[in-house]
Amino acid sequence: MDIKIEKENGKTTLTSVTAHPTWVSRVEINRSFMEGPAYDYQVFLAENYMPGGPLEHTVNKETLERIQSAYTEVKQPIKHSILSMQKGASYYGSAFYSIKIKLHVLKRI
Repeated sequence: MDIKIEKENGKTTLTSVTAHPTWVSRVEINRSFMEGPAYDYQVFLAENYMPGGPLEHTVNKETLERIQSAYTEVKQPIKHSILSMQKGASYYGSAFYSIKIKLHVLKRI
């Protein structure tokens, strides 16, 4: 997630929240683990596999369709609201903010 925050006149505003969907591949490998099959897991940053993306042509058609479907589902409009914001100080004295955000995914039916 990319979260953009603006600070102006003592007021902090959450201006945008951008999701970067991933898709996880699970492929059975020729080994066992705890008396069951073992798997190879790989995480794909879905935006790289969208049309025109730098890795679009590096996976088979079935995998590409699954990655693109996951991307489309996650990138539905997102509405957000700040639940709370607390200013704190680190051990070294620098300030930080702890922010709780509630995300509302607006599903299309």
